[in-house]
Amino acid sequence: MKVNGGQAILEVLKANEIETVFGLLGGSMLELFDAIYQDGSIRYLGARDERAAAQEAAKWILNAAAKLSHERGVEPHEAGITPDQLAGIIGLRTSGDVGSSAATELFEVLCDSDDDAQSVAESRNLLQVSDAGALDAWIDQALADQPQAAEDFAAGKDAAAGRIIGCVMKASGGAADAGMVRSRLGERLR
Repeated sequence: MKVNGGQAILEVLKANEIETVFGLLGGSMLELFDAIYQDGSIRYLGARDERAAAQEAAKWILNAAAKLSHERGVEPHEAGITPDQLAGIIGLRTSGDVGSSAATELFEVLCDSDDDAQSVAESRNLLQVSDAGALDAWIDQALADQPQAAEDFAAGKDAAAGRIIGCVMKASGGAADAGMVRSRLGERLR
């Protein structure tokens, strides 16, 4: 049986004994609303304030949970992550404490763990580094390794920043906050 995204999310909600869903009717939530309406076991409350969180959770379930469940040969609601763990990942992404790649890794680890997102992110060194001193040291090295890119960026060629940021990310093991690196490059070279 072919299942759409809304039906997959519904199964995850039911498996986790969710009784009420808050969200904004329309757009990307229509499949979920239709599935909830047709099933009748979960109450849907339209609430504008919750739309961003609901959409973010839906994206994680439709993307990461679906991918992982496909790889493991299980349904998305059997992936192993709890609502609290998913909320923890979303919180860490929203606050900028973890990057997108780290969040995906965190999702996969949490599917096999009872630990919370924050403690797993800390223990696996997935938290982004935003300390100016550490960032500047990595930037200094990247500028030394990529002098042409530094010159191009200083001359206004924004695409050159990618080479420098890539070097910083490699040197930091992916832990540097790429947005802060870009900002610091702008401060230093322009």
